[in-house]
Amino acid sequence: MASHTSSEDASRAKKAVARFSQDYLDGSIPPIAAVVDRDHYASLLGLDAGDLRKLLDDHQVIDLGQSDLQDRFWSERVVLAAFLHCDMADGKLARNANGGLLRSRYLSLFRSVQMSSSRYRLVFTSLECHLSQPAQFAPLSQRADEIEAWFSERFAEQSLDVRRGKASRRQAYDAFGVSIRVKVSELEAPLQRWSERIVAENYEPDPLKVRQCLAIAGRPFQENRKKKPETVQLRANLSCWLQRDLEAGTLVMMKNRNQVSRLHYAKVLNCKISSVRGQKDILAHFDVEAGKVRGIIGTKIGEVREWLRNHLENRTLQVFKGEVCRQQLAAAFGVSLRDIRTSTEISELLVEYGEKAIGIEGLPSRRTAERTAHKAAEEAHLREYVNGERVTLFRGKISRRAAAAAIGVSTSALDRTALKTILETADERIVGEFLSKPGNFFHNGTPFDFARITALGFSEALSVALSETFREALQEMSFKRAFDIYGVALVVFEAATPHAHILYESDGSLAKGSEYAWTRVLASLRATSAARSTRVMTNAFVGFANHLIKLLKSSNLMPSGVRPLKKLSAVEKTQLRTVVEAPTLGKSAAPVTTNSVQRYIELLEAVVLSVDAGMDAKQVPEFVSAVARQAQADASLKNDPVEAVKTVLRERLDAASEAGWQTFCKWREHFDYGQGLIANVEREAGEDERLQDIFVKGPASPHLHLILPEEFSEAALARFLFIMKKYNGSVTSDWKNQRLRKRLARLYGRWPLLQAYLVPHVDSSAATVLACLASKGPNTAVGRELPTDFTRSVDDEIAEIVGIKRKGGAPKVIHIDLPAKGREIEMLDWMKAATQHLRGSSSWSSRLFLVCHNRRIRPLSETTTRDHIRKICQTTPMLVGLNIVPSMFRTSRLLLQGLLDKGLINVSRALAGHTEDVAWRDYHSRPPETLIRDAVTRSYLTDAATLIVHDDNELANALGISDEALAERRRSGRMRRTGFGTLCGDTLGRPGSVGTPCTHQDCERHCPQLLFVADPVQTALVQAWGIGLRSAEDEFSRTRPERWVDVWLPRLKLIESIEELMTRGQNINIWDEATILREQIWADPSTPALRPW
Repeated sequence: MASHTSSEDASRAKKAVARFSQDYLDGSIPPIAAVVDRDHYASLLGLDAGDLRKLLDDHQVIDLGQSDLQDRFWSERVVLAAFLHCDMADGKLARNANGGLLRSRYLSLFRSVQMSSSRYRLVFTSLECHLSQPAQFAPLSQRADEIEAWFSERFAEQSLDVRRGKASRRQAYDAFGVSIRVKVSELEAPLQRWSERIVAENYEPDPLKVRQCLAIAGRPFQENRKKKPETVQLRANLSCWLQRDLEAGTLVMMKNRNQVSRLHYAKVLNCKISSVRGQKDILAHFDVEAGKVRGIIGTKIGEVREWLRNHLENRTLQVFKGEVCRQQLAAAFGVSLRDIRTSTEISELLVEYGEKAIGIEGLPSRRTAERTAHKAAEEAHLREYVNGERVTLFRGKISRRAAAAAIGVSTSALDRTALKTILETADERIVGEFLSKPGNFFHNGTPFDFARITALGFSEALSVALSETFREALQEMSFKRAFDIYGVALVVFEAATPHAHILYESDGSLAKGSEYAWTRVLASLRATSAARSTRVMTNAFVGFANHLIKLLKSSNLMPSGVRPLKKLSAVEKTQLRTVVEAPTLGKSAAPVTTNSVQRYIELLEAVVLSVDAGMDAKQVPEFVSAVARQAQADASLKNDPVEAVKTVLRERLDAASEAGWQTFCKWREHFDYGQGLIANVEREAGEDERLQDIFVKGPASPHLHLILPEEFSEAALARFLFIMKKYNGSVTSDWKNQRLRKRLARLYGRWPLLQAYLVPHVDSSAATVLACLASKGPNTAVGRELPTDFTRSVDDEIAEIVGIKRKGGAPKVIHIDLPAKGREIEMLDWMKAATQHLRGSSSWSSRLFLVCHNRRIRPLSETTTRDHIRKICQTTPMLVGLNIVPSMFRTSRLLLQGLLDKGLINVSRALAGHTEDVAWRDYHSRPPETLIRDAVTRSYLTDAATLIVHDDNELANALGISDEALAERRRSGRMRRTGFGTLCGDTLGRPGSVGTPCTHQDCERHCPQLLFVADPVQTALVQAWGIGLRSAEDEFSRTRPERWVDVWLPRLKLIESIEELMTRGQNINIWDEATILREQIWADPSTPALRPW
């Protein structure tokens, strides 16, 4: 807005007021009464709000008793009237296409557009009425004769409308172009006189002439308006449709009103109903024409009397509170209730027949009649549906759900007696038609069609319509044949038990009492049905077969020892995939079965074969082909498939981890930038009130320029983000103004980018989950649902991540060890701090990963995690085009651990993180822990399972290993020791049977090679393990009882057994020496304490 000096403001305002005052005193313009605010006047006058307020405060004198007219006009309404008058005199008033004022131009300057449209309507209406008046019309005070002549003419031709016994004010005010909101004395006095005359002379208006008069009065205004091309086309189409329907006699009228249906023709023209209602002159014309065609009900006394007499005799005349229902009469003759009330003859007929109806019983009320008619219509629609060609069947019967949808009722409504009878009759007819055709009983030698159509239903129909043809066909089959191939429906045996008994006796292999024969038949049935070629046996059919077995047992046709069938279990057809064999991008998702480590190990030999023999790509699995390509690229890996697999796995896991880190850094920088702007926003005096006003009023606020300048400004962006964070916590969509949102997008970027300044972007959460998956391969659900208190510091090097797996069965506690100073912990800590202000009292307030979905804060979902991890992996060149999904990372990490130095020990340790909590029912099915402890200790002490030797040579002799073989093992590095100092006979250093590889890690209690080397170093290691296990006993027995009892409790009892044997014998000196050595080693804080996993 242009700025002006105070002298220029005063000069301009004084000139406008002086000009308006002079014209007002001359009587050349009417007064414009309005109440608006000063800011609006300032906008209209081109002044600053502060300057005009100061100007008005200095000069305003509202005392009407003052003689100086110039001072009295220094009020708000006069300033507005002066400005409008000057624009009108200079020909600068903004006009719309219809000839009225362009209100949007003025209302856009107000503080609230929504309030202004109703608050200032009187201002624009009065001015528009003044502008639309012809110049030759004199004021109403000079038109008294014309007003009186108008009332006389309307009264004489019975077109003067009557409202509540008085002359209609609206008709008179509209005729003379005066707003009905303000009473005019020139019209009020004639209205009062003619109202008294109406009562005195018992005047009754003619509804047809009244409507015609109203249509003529409003026609000039509608015809003189400037119309858009769309409006002109709509008016032409509306007139065409109404004229055609009027000539054809199909004009659609409103219910109980003698007017054209606006809603019907809005649907016909495919436009809004308000657009049709706006064509008042056309609608009024056809309302009159429709009234002419239908006639006035007062002229149809004979027809009305005949109608009342017939309905009274047929007991269909509706009554309401002892009177004849006028709505029924109005609907029958197509007139409005007002036409019935204004006709004296019709009212007398209704009173007459109302007295006659008092003595007649059984006449329906209006509500009862409507309900009965509605039910009759539903029954008619249902009969039409069941007899039609598009009826839908379900298990041989008419589908109740489809029938309910066809007639437009709920499924439960079909239980009504009338509707239920119609459906049952149709069901019997359909079954009868089917059973009358013998060819329907067989399909390629089997009763397939019959079982398909009549399965699990129609017991009543079969008991009635079971034909002789069906019985003969049924007797030709043995019971085994009928039951083995698809089976005959259960209702056949329920309705025809004697025939089932005949079939039973005809099959010699099913002799009574032969439980083996029955079991063999049922087993062959289940095996046959489970085959792929004849997979017709579903779990629903298993239930049917079990019900049949129960029925035959109750009929004494089957031995009681025959067991029912078991439900079919799901067939596993796929296995997990690793990142090596990720498919190319497409709709296929990763398979979802378990335990594929062994399969990948078996594929290692195929890698070498594919490199040497050059197998066809169609014959080689994707895993093998990917590793083969790596081996061909690097000649050193050609003869080492294990190293080739490890190389490929490491490269892809590292690439995924790096992609996640880069994505995280990008969005972290974006979020920190926004938070820095909010923290450093500069707020002047009164800034908070202005910012709050922007948030509340949105685009209508006068301070909007603070956040939407002409060019990008960090200060404006900071204010915008400050508003959203302070008053709402996130960017909302409460501002519905699309133009405003486009301006925001032009200045600051798209809406998701603005959202990422306040809430961490979903890519940052997905990237953090991806980094954890690629690093340690935990369960995906655990990484996604980590709580805010996710870490427990073990030492300076290791941080333990604790999560819960809730998917399926009892919750499982998951433990993941991550480097305490690694990037994964950094990402998790940042996510916790960045989402702290978003947490509330919701059920997900303890979740670590929160995202903004549809402008609402929600926890990270499974599908969102999968989609965004897939998108992040596409940002690195190595993984472009590969369909990497979260389920691949755990399988890849387990396979990589299995190929490392310690083999399956690492896999077992990785799998050990999944430990189940004991359910309450498990405490009743397992022995007390004290009994378990005693049994383990007894097995070590009494069975002499633990042998203590003093050096490696003695240990080798006990194992049957020669000194030369022992020396060879030491030179080649093949001699491995377990964590307790036990030398194992297995080459991988694991306990196991002599001569066989070990397949189980935790077999100390049953291993025949379990020996202990009693030297100070090994004994100190045993003592340290004992301290670590005793310190963790309370936690493990409470949170992971199964793993504690199966794995760590036996080791603790082994240590206690060694302690018992060494402290009471000749090895006490070695024990004391080991104690001193242990204290020296673990006195160093950098030495990590031994702890179970």
